[in-house]
Amino acid sequence: MTLAVLSPFQKFGGDRMGHGGQIRAIAWAHAAPRLASAGSDNMIRVWNTETGRATSVIPLPFGVGRGFLRFWDDDTLLLFDRDGFTLVGVDGGPSRAVGAPSLVTRDPWWQEDITASPDGRVVALLERYRDYKKAGAPERERVRAIELPSGRVLHELSVSLDVLDLLPSESAASVAGTTLCALAIAPDGQRLAAVFALRGPAAPNAAPDLRGWYLTAWDLRSGARRFVAAVDAGEGAFLAG
Repeated sequence: MTLAVLSPFQKFGGDRMGHGGQIRAIAWAHAAPRLASAGSDNMIRVWNTETGRATSVIPLPFGVGRGFLRFWDDDTLLLFDRDGFTLVGVDGGPSRAVGAPSLVTRDPWWQEDITASPDGRVVALLERYRDYKKAGAPERERVRAIELPSGRVLHELSVSLDVLDLLPSESAASVAGTTLCALAIAPDGQRLAAVFALRGPAAPNAAPDLRGWYLTAWDLRSGARRFVAAVDAGEGAFLAG
């Protein structure tokens, strides 16, 4: 992979941007002419976007988890690994943990996805649970919104229990379950958007019946949630909240 920036027309490195494996994440600095790339070789490379040259190479003990890499400020990177959230200087200086180790879920919970506000001060973790010791046990989902660097959990949403009540009654009647597909935090760090797939009852040994998708908005300060819109998978009908 070679990354090209449209203005100026500048390429960074060569194949895989100098990484010894796949590129897992990239992040832009807020104001400085910097770009960071993280690879499966457990290395972060920091690039000057004006010259296309790597300015530093930062080794990581465990690599970057879930492809999560952000600039905390123009001189500091925020990443997620097996020990949680970590801040590391772009010059490869000493790193420090932010939040708390308890933010990292352990088996049978696992982190499926992570999203963050542009400044990295608020993150949302999508986590799934499955008890493999019990045949046919349902999979559960939850979203935790966390404030950094304090590690304070702002709110926790149990997807399977708390979301269906947002649907209009005529839609909820035909829904057997939901799957969270995507998360995004607003630039102000105070609202979370979530897209869910709606599943109908499934026959034995058959794939779930996809009924549609719906979008909700979640206030991360008050915990209030509201239905925004839904799309029917069969007819493409759009329903605004």
